Amino acid sequence: MTASRSDWCISRQRTWGVPIPVFYHVDTKEPLITEETISHIKAIISKKGSDAWWYMSTEELLPEKFRSSAPKYQKGTDTMDVWFDSGSSWAAVLGKREGLSLPADLYLEGTDQHRGWFQSSLLTSIATTDEKGLKMSKSLGNVVDPEIIISGGKNKDEPSYGADVLRLWVSSVDYTGDVLIGPQILRQMSDVYRKFRGTLRYLLSNLHDWKLAHDWVAIYMAHYEFITTLPSCKNTWFTNTMVCNFLVMNVLYVFCERLVQLVDPGNSISYDALPKIDQYALYQLENIVKIVKDSYDNYQFYKIFQILQRFAIVDLSNFYFDVAKDRLYVGGSTSFTRRSCQTVLAAHLLSIIQMIAPILPHLAEDAWQNLPFEHVMDNGSIARYVFDLRWSDLNERWLSMPASEADFWGSILELRSEVNKVLEVARGGKLIGSSLEAKVYIYTSDAATSSQLQEMCGAMHEADSLHRIFITSQVEVLAGLDEMVQTVQYTGSYTIQANIEVWIGVSRADGMKCERCWNYSPNVGMFSEHPTLCSRCNAVIGDSQPLQASAQVC
Repeated sequence: MTASRSDWCISRQRTWGVPIPVFYHVDTKEPLITEETISHIKAIISKKGSDAWWYMSTEELLPEKFRSSAPKYQKGTDTMDVWFDSGSSWAAVLGKREGLSLPADLYLEGTDQHRGWFQSSLLTSIATTDEKGLKMSKSLGNVVDPEIIISGGKNKDEPSYGADVLRLWVSSVDYTGDVLIGPQILRQMSDVYRKFRGTLRYLLSNLHDWKLAHDWVAIYMAHYEFITTLPSCKNTWFTNTMVCNFLVMNVLYVFCERLVQLVDPGNSISYDALPKIDQYALYQLENIVKIVKDSYDNYQFYKIFQILQRFAIVDLSNFYFDVAKDRLYVGGSTSFTRRSCQTVLAAHLLSIIQMIAPILPHLAEDAWQNLPFEHVMDNGSIARYVFDLRWSDLNERWLSMPASEADFWGSILELRSEVNKVLEVARGGKLIGSSLEAKVYIYTSDAATSSQLQEMCGAMHEADSLHRIFITSQVEVLAGLDEMVQTVQYTGSYTIQANIEVWIGVSRADGMKCERCWNYSPNVGMFSEHPTLCSRCNAVIGDSQPLQASAQVC
């Protein structure tokens, strides 16, 4: 409503209303409005009411020093916008009367007034006060000093936030309008900064054993192209000699590097081999990179702040990082499921550092100096510092995920949120503690959606399985509800796109708890050497023969 507000003028040309206390020169029409004239009129109105403007003479309304010039001036006839008038009641009433305080607890107004009283109250308050509702002035001591924000003040209420937090605040505000700053806002910025730092720490810590493969042929071709562009290379003999020496000196080195590549080609998993959840994560990442680059080009830093904050907290922390923990911590250190996840994490680490560097240079450089691998740029040189980097071209392969597939994964995230709601109710009812103690039932009458969910239950990559995405021990997609509605205590339902209704049920998980991964499975107790492990953990620790007795019992 504020963005679409059509009229920002505070005056109205009416014969009634609260007057705008301005005098105009009879001949030149120059306005007379000073702090002295306003104070004098304010004192009159506080005693006689706003009608005094209309029935008192110009001479009576002017302060003593201007009265001799009264014949040269006439009263203005414009009135305040009625909403501007009522919108200042927070100052005239709450700020003056005993027993009342700022800000107001509640505004109660009709549906036709949403562009009026409350909005005008917000506008007048924001325009004239700080975050506590006080006018910013040196005499009040509420002016914010950037040096104190960075280095700290003399008391504990003025902590040292550092330059990055101040820069983060600058990026968070729309500089085309008035901006607010104060202790509470800075504390909020500090919290956001810590979340960004936590995101980078998560990425760095889970890539400690990561090796990034490099295309050495491409690197040396870049060196070759560099030599041939030197000014002295205009001489054909010189060029041939330099190129020949380059090739002779480096051919053995390249050969040795390629041998190392064959023995240890790095840990990256090719895009086509990645699980669908990882491809979707890269699709999201590259879309974020695209938006952020466009926002930098247009100097819309507040959009970058909003996008990256949501991406780090919602898309990564609340989803991908959450479901990735099982793959990173439970799978074998060199397993495909862990390496594929690390491939995605490495891409996120490099992209996030690049995106935040202009706003949070100290944090970005701190993370860069702790990279567990060397990053080789397109020209073949190693980036020693974060600002050695240049913006990379968008990865069109990552952006090529079909819209229908991206929409389906969006629906899966929505389903996950709804499942979490039912799990929370079951937790409140003491049925489960951890979500791994639960088995989730899903039913939908839509055949296509049901088929897609069934496929995810038996996905080729375990990372794409519904129970891994929900962080539960089991998920069963039902062909029909039948008696399940009566037997399952905790249920819920919601409607997704195209009015498809989905029913959700939660019960205790089947089987016993694996002491290694904490998932519940009927396979726990079937392995002689590791009877307390599930089949997955047993495979990681070491294969052994099933216990016959346990198999018969199961």
